[in-house]
Amino acid sequence: MKKIKFYIFLLPILIVSIILVTGGIDNNPVFDIDLRIIPEKLAEFQDMLTEYSDTRFGEILGAYLDLLEQEDYMRTQNIEDFLNNVSSI
Repeated sequence: MKKIKFYIFLLPILIVSIILVTGGIDNNPVFDIDLRIIPEKLAEFQDMLTEYSDTRFGEILGAYLDLLEQEDYMRTQNIEDFLNNVSSI
């Protein structure tokens, strides 16, 4: 039972972490002024996917990278929707 409570406690932290990593924040952007992904960030995400591919984070990151590729690595409405709904994935 303690293990379940621990995971329930970590879930919101995981969701916030995913949103911050994939969406960026003001002082650590993921997309440039033209709404195109910053190449270094894409490389970081690809490295993280390799490292965490067998985790839930890796699954979500993989889906995000697939969507980015479909959207030509631009921050589109589909990317916004993904980031806004990451907690329900």
